[in-house]
Amino acid sequence: MMYSSDTIRSLPGASGGRVLKMVTEMGSASIGGISPALSANAAKSFLEATDKEKKEMQGLNDRLGNYIDRVKKLEEQNRKLVADLEELRGRWGKDTSEIKIQYSDSLRDARKEIDDGARRKAEIDVKVARLRDDLAEIRSRYEDVQHRRENDREKINQWQHAIDDAQSELEMLRARWRQLTDEEKRLNGDNARIWEELQKARNDLDEETLGRIDFQNQVQTLMEELEFLRRVHEQEVKELQALLAQAPADTREFFKNELALAIRDIKDEYDYIAKQGKQDMESWYKLKVSEVQGTANRANIEANYQREEVKRMRDNIGDLRGKLGDLEAKNALLEKEVQSLNNQVW
Repeated sequence: MMYSSDTIRSLPGASGGRVLKMVTEMGSASIGGISPALSANAAKSFLEATDKEKKEMQGLNDRLGNYIDRVKKLEEQNRKLVADLEELRGRWGKDTSEIKIQYSDSLRDARKEIDDGARRKAEIDVKVARLRDDLAEIRSRYEDVQHRRENDREKINQWQHAIDDAQSELEMLRARWRQLTDEEKRLNGDNARIWEELQKARNDLDEETLGRIDFQNQVQTLMEELEFLRRVHEQEVKELQALLAQAPADTREFFKNELALAIRDIKDEYDYIAKQGKQDMESWYKLKVSEVQGTANRANIEANYQREEVKRMRDNIGDLRGKLGDLEAKNALLEKEVQSLNNQVW
């Protein structure tokens, strides 16, 4: 049986146009994550192998066709020779032996060529069957490679999404870290300001303490002056009493009463001045001490709050740095796996 070129094109394993279309579509269907050169190289290799096998099968088919044509010609010649022989036998029965001897070599050669053609045809059939099997195996391997490529592409896409998510989270953590760093700087500035206020409050307290000591000294001076005036008044009273002792009785009684009233007024005025000065000094001192203590307490409270806030932010920064390290390690691992997969595909 002769295989024409149309018959070869119709074979499932030798459909060049269909294979070209399939490879071209697969090559153009490359998606992100796999280099387009991979599909182009795979399509090119497959097309070259297919063209080579196609040419071999066409050559074998042409040779088979030539052999079959030659066998047909020999069979035709053999039939013609047999017909001639029968005709000769019918016409000259007596010359059968001579005719047999005359055409026996031609018949033997024709039969040999027929046998050779049949043998070559069988060899070609075996080669064609083997090529079909090879083509089927190549197609199966190609489909397996395509299937693995699709699986690898899906893995690459998944890893790419994981990398994108990790990078997004990494950027978010970096932004949070920058925000916490700025907040830490601000809190450090506030802490420095509060510390300055605390130092100022302590300086004010020291100044107020010095002022209190100064007022105490002033009060002590006033007390000494009052004591001096009291003694002077007592001396004057004694002198007046001495004068009264020399005066008449009625005059002495009058001045005695006046002197007692004057002494009482002086004493009351002295007690009032001393008491009022003491109360004013104590009130002023308590007020200043309360103000300084309030400022110091507020400064201490704010300083403690700022210290706690800085500590908390440092803990958060430490956690963020740990997460950043984990994400960077995970990102590097995913990129390494993607690179390894790309190397395997290439």
